[in-house]
Amino acid sequence: MLAFIAGSQYLLTMAFNKQSVGNVFGTKEDTPRTLFDNSLGDFISDLASTESATSMAQSTFAADIAIGKWVDAPKKQPYYSSGPCIEGRDARTPWKKQWVPDAKHVQFKPLDARKLNECLSNGTVHIAGDSHYYQQGLAMQSFCKRRGCTFRVKAYKDHFLKKVTSAQVLRQMKKRDVLVLGYGHHFKEEGSMGKAWESEARSSVKQRIKNVLNSFRGRAVVWQSYTPRHFYGGEWNTGGSCAVDATINYTRSVPKSEKKYLKVWRSILLNVADEIARFKMQHRTNFDFIISDITEMSLQRPDAHAFTFFGGWDKHPCDKNKKKRFHGTRCVGRIDCSHYCFPGLPDEWNAMWYNLLCESSSVG
Repeated sequence: MLAFIAGSQYLLTMAFNKQSVGNVFGTKEDTPRTLFDNSLGDFISDLASTESATSMAQSTFAADIAIGKWVDAPKKQPYYSSGPCIEGRDARTPWKKQWVPDAKHVQFKPLDARKLNECLSNGTVHIAGDSHYYQQGLAMQSFCKRRGCTFRVKAYKDHFLKKVTSAQVLRQMKKRDVLVLGYGHHFKEEGSMGKAWESEARSSVKQRIKNVLNSFRGRAVVWQSYTPRHFYGGEWNTGGSCAVDATINYTRSVPKSEKKYLKVWRSILLNVADEIARFKMQHRTNFDFIISDITEMSLQRPDAHAFTFFGGWDKHPCDKNKKKRFHGTRCVGRIDCSHYCFPGLPDEWNAMWYNLLCESSSVG
């Protein structure tokens, strides 16, 4: 049986509240939270008819845990003492935040080594994707090195998920293995794909899902949503910045350059769910397929980027290693408002799939 831990409530809900959708996409304030309404009624009925009571409860949990806000947690300590946010002598402490779901009956639990060991013992967690998700894998490795995990963690940098979702690699994974996937940042209109980026992205995701469903024989697959960038006032090489500005409500504001990507990748996420629902009705499998929505929690954290490690939090430096870019007569350094440093937000992405896979019965 395919335990589809992501049901209709989760799949049809953009991870913004009513007010934020209007601000993000320039629509009226009474815009509903559901952004993709066409033909979804039939999809809800089809999905609901295939869900068991347990699976639907898990689906509601997945929906509720993905929507919330960050609160200050001054006493919260990093999970480990290595990583660029510490080794780079950064004055910030991006781990001192706690994700709190809006739903009062749901708790977002921190990573717990003992419970992880019980849940994943003797298995391997394979975390793969572009550089953003590769860093998530490195963060999980750092956690396990410090906390003594009894399972293994492998991190793969695979920008388009071609290698890790090949039949050869998937069939080598064991019965207790978990595969955590995420990508999307190399499908850009500004790159070599041009205006074909969206069709390329949709085609790529469809093929990756097909490969996984046909060849994976482990315990669970976690498909992660897109993680937004926060370039305001320009791009990485044209003066853009994610330096915190008191005049911007980052919880309710999306950089103009990211709006189209967020909207398309949300639509693609629905396609993933639809594909899996159809597969579930036609086949019997023995692994869980979990959709982990980390878009909203990431959208609210422009402060958690690796910006500082390219020259300073409050300025646009020239790169001393001659990797500088010239914008007119101004020298603009490499500003990273795309990747997130760790310890920090990548640990919370890991905590999200941990909650969905190992704590999804923890409601109330």
